Amino acid sequence: MSGDHSPSITYRPSLVQGVVQVLASVFAHHKPADKAIESLFRRNKRWGKRDRAFVAERSYNLVRWWNYVERLSGDDGDLRNPGTLLRRWAAYEIWRHGADPTDFLQQFFAEGGFEIPEPGAWRSQWSRLELTPWEEVAFPEWLHQRLLDEYGNETQAVLASLNDSAPVCLRVNTLKANRDQVRHALQQDGIEAEAVLNLPNALVLQERANVFRTEAFKQGWLEVQDLASQRVGLLLDPRPGERVADVCAGAGGKTLHLAMLMENRGTLLALDVVYWKLKELRRRAKRAGVGNYQAKLVQSTKDFKRLHRSFDAVLLDTPCSGTGTIRRNPDKKWSLSESGIERLGRLQAEILETYAPLVKPRGRMVYATCSLLQAENQERLNAFLAKHPEFELDSDPLLRRPDLHGEDGFYAQRLVRKH
Repeated sequence: MSGDHSPSITYRPSLVQGVVQVLASVFAHHKPADKAIESLFRRNKRWGKRDRAFVAERSYNLVRWWNYVERLSGDDGDLRNPGTLLRRWAAYEIWRHGADPTDFLQQFFAEGGFEIPEPGAWRSQWSRLELTPWEEVAFPEWLHQRLLDEYGNETQAVLASLNDSAPVCLRVNTLKANRDQVRHALQQDGIEAEAVLNLPNALVLQERANVFRTEAFKQGWLEVQDLASQRVGLLLDPRPGERVADVCAGAGGKTLHLAMLMENRGTLLALDVVYWKLKELRRRAKRAGVGNYQAKLVQSTKDFKRLHRSFDAVLLDTPCSGTGTIRRNPDKKWSLSESGIERLGRLQAEILETYAPLVKPRGRMVYATCSLLQAENQERLNAFLAKHPEFELDSDPLLRRPDLHGEDGFYAQRLVRKH
């Protein structure tokens, strides 16, 4: 029960307060971690690169290991109480970094009238501490059991991999540049990126870096996109001149990939129910030089009956639990619920029923999620196929797992409409 030792860490009071504010936002006020950190950075514009990196890294790792450090700290108190948050952070510092947190937390404990933890006593207690299997990997008991039912002896490895930090993956926009050009441009900014086998337009950064400030990004030469997500677009196989629909387009990550694969030719319809996401899609498309798309806000599914049987390819990247992306969104495992997953399942079934009719005879459809749960993946698709014999499977399932492939957890399968 030991971590990485780096005791020579400097903890500035403003940064300590910042991390505590993020934790309070996430656990007391149920705000997504990334939004809480973005809001904190906007309020502290004078923080430098190292300051922001420290706050983000500590915040995400504390969220990631939350029930684990709860057991280490022995404090299951009110999460609106800064003392509770500080004690859990102190436990994390001792466990993960071998640091003595007394100095950097002393003033905060003293000001709040909280008991200052004694590292030696805690370490002695930890040697006798018995953790449950779900606490060992810092997951809620119900979600651990659900995945245990599906993954059996592989469960601990799957969940442990979701506690790793995800790499920064890029997709080269071949409408504007090639992979060698992008690698060279990133090198000019001090960023090294490696090519990926069997993904000709993918790069992975050797070390985390902010690519959004690079000239290559500003010129639309690249997009940040996980490798598994890139594989989904390739599975749909959109071709130049075709009519293609991206039904749950969101902010356009996969839409832009499909447009690139279509070489900016043909018709690409991007649909979503959230206006601001489509607004972001339009901004990104302009930077990427994509012009063959139409972004449409879905206000009534009745609007699409006239489009039935008219698309060569349809992508259904449906809303899901996101269990495959917990590396990037560690707070998700604490905000998910059984009832929430059931609601998502009903939504997935509704999306399949509503938008599958868009596919024309001999046309292709890909159903995809970033979930590790069978109920959202193969079981959902099997239920659809049982009701719709006009569709048949046209590919092996695309299954990606962080523990096996180092990519986000993804499921996708291509179908073809027979008639």
